[in-house]
Amino acid sequence: MSKNVIIVGLRISELKGKPQHTLLGNPMRSWALFERLGRYGFNTQLFVGAGCDIDEPIQQEFGDRLIVDSQEFIKKASENDCIVIVCGTRIHETIAQHPWVLDIRNAKIVLAQCYHNRPELLPIEFSSQIKHALFVTPRYLCAWNADYPTIPSSIMTTGQVDKEPNALESNGDAIFVGHIHNLKFLNLMAKLAENNVDKNFHVVTSRIKNSEGKYVVMKDYDEEERNDVFAALVKRIYGTACPDNLIYHFLPPGKEESLMDKVSVGIDYTWNPDWVLDNSKVPYYLTYGLNIIAHLPAPSHRFVTRFDAGVNVEQAANFNTWDKSFKQLTTLPVEHKNARRYESGKFFSWDNVAFDVAAVLLNIE
Repeated sequence: MSKNVIIVGLRISELKGKPQHTLLGNPMRSWALFERLGRYGFNTQLFVGAGCDIDEPIQQEFGDRLIVDSQEFIKKASENDCIVIVCGTRIHETIAQHPWVLDIRNAKIVLAQCYHNRPELLPIEFSSQIKHALFVTPRYLCAWNADYPTIPSSIMTTGQVDKEPNALESNGDAIFVGHIHNLKFLNLMAKLAENNVDKNFHVVTSRIKNSEGKYVVMKDYDEEERNDVFAALVKRIYGTACPDNLIYHFLPPGKEESLMDKVSVGIDYTWNPDWVLDNSKVPYYLTYGLNIIAHLPAPSHRFVTRFDAGVNVEQAANFNTWDKSFKQLTTLPVEHKNARRYESGKFFSWDNVAFDVAAVLLNIE
């Protein structure tokens, strides 16, 4: 059994503070495995690349296990006592960001926490080295088995950082956290805000796709400019001024906790009727104990049912359905909010993710 594990996922641009709390999305998944597989006897290293901005305390604690050179990674990958984990999102996207992984030869590769939703097959020189593939959704597992019937595969846990069940407030407000991929969503939020003037509707996002199909990157503006840019985008799609109770926030990862502690409803929006990705914001909302409006067909709606946490709304639902769903979820007693935090935190724990991956690694010769 190999004990040395090297991990590569999507690009990590910086490591600040507590990485499990300050990283977002796929880099968070890579870090979870890097940090937690040691419990099962594995020696882990993580590819961060030469351009990663690393806090000095993190460099001091982990620096000797962070790989910055792709050639060093390739060399380690070819060693007999090493397993390579390619972690998170579409494998094609990882390859696009790190094309050098296709130069790995004679390796033992495991895919972890991945999506499989692209029609083109992986290059044979890469797929022939895969020993196992782990997916967070049965849909991806079935698609993988159809394309690669001889490569073992299994389901694994979706991970989230668990939260202390210490919320003191549940004020009935709603929140959306994530990238905004079309302006129709801002139109919906503006309508909800105008129709529920006694509640606030919070939007936490760093990127918004405008009507020209280009992303507006909010970090490129200062705080006052961001609010003006957001209001202008809302007015463009809504036709009138942004409602006062539709409130924009630019909150870097790890800075949103005080807001999440207060609100009651998390809004999940699926960007098109063919959407097959798990929306990670659903588990994220659950670990804060929120009620949720989940927009189909994203398979993450199953977690709303699992925790009896809200309403699943059809893709083509009209505004009245959204408005009715919101109104029935605004009442969320604080004790229920905290109980859900505890239950969902245990379910989505990164410890469970590491366990699922370790169970596979322990059987790879």
